[in-house]
Amino acid sequence: MTHYRQPVRTFMTFMCEGETLRPSVVPGALHRLDALPETIHWGYFDAARAPSLIISSGDLIQAEAVTHHAGDDPHLMMDDKLWQIWNRTPESDRTPGVHIMTGPIYIRDAKPGDMLEVRYLSMQPRFRHGSNLAAHWGQLL
Repeated sequence: MTHYRQPVRTFMTFMCEGETLRPSVVPGALHRLDALPETIHWGYFDAARAPSLIISSGDLIQAEAVTHHAGDDPHLMMDDKLWQIWNRTPESDRTPGVHIMTGPIYIRDAKPGDMLEVRYLSMQPRFRHGSNLAAHWGQLL
């Protein structure tokens, strides 16, 4: 079982028009977005897809990311949640690409053309092992 540290609530500064600093703000909420069959899409991005999470500007998100390479060695890189994603996502819905994306995330009051700032405050590996390659040879499991 993976244990996650709670992010520290910190003050965040954003840039605004005219290169002036906006006052620091405390994040309004902390959200968690788990990677589950219901919250991921595999191999594509569809702007018409319903959001997996709705947030306000300045909120913090603790989101899980998973890799399609977990199937390279399931005993080292898959837990129960990853098996659910693997088993419950039809192969016909794993295309045209190979990457597994968590989301989408909808930001209240954001409009097309707005610039979004995303800060990674911390990252924690899910497992002690990983895999990567730079080719498309199909699925390895």
